[in-house]
Amino acid sequence: MTRHILAVLLLMVASANSYAQSAVPDHAQKAFFMELSKHCGEKFEGTASVTPENKPEDAFLGKKLTMHIASCSANEIRVPFAIGENHSRTWIIRYDPVAGLSLKHEHRHEDGSLEFIAYGGIARNGGSTHAQFFPTDPETIKASPITATNVWMLTLAEDGNTFKYDIDRFGKPLYRTEMRKMRADVTSK
Repeated sequence: MTRHILAVLLLMVASANSYAQSAVPDHAQKAFFMELSKHCGEKFEGTASVTPENKPEDAFLGKKLTMHIASCSANEIRVPFAIGENHSRTWIIRYDPVAGLSLKHEHRHEDGSLEFIAYGGIARNGGSTHAQFFPTDPETIKASPITATNVWMLTLAEDGNTFKYDIDRFGKPLYRTEMRKMRADVTSK
């Protein structure tokens, strides 16, 4: 009996240490943030892929997707993201040396007022300089339980010409998007 209790306690300590280590940002999180910052001011355009999880009324399908890495500071990157003519969304990517890398989504009404609280996730170790994964954070789960299994994935190609924004839910693709960098003469119009 004592051995069993000791084994359970050791397992609990190991689990706590494992979570604590995964909550500490790794070098790749900062490297991703810095790499994305290099593209500040650039715009990307593309479409969403149809997956088995999509429904015909889904907002992304059949629409032109445009993202603009519009503002970059030492700890925050803001990326307005348009779905067709809907310009209400902004991705907010933050890096904190203690808390790590996070992705939040902000939706606003046409008058600029906040539609609902920002939702998103916190990166866990295992990403790279060009790709990070953001499982749903506790605040998002509390506000929207259906997102509990969401994982948002941001991928910037090594050549900087392609950006992917993907969402998985229940371990299956919900959206797959691919956007290509717009030429400077096109984005300045």
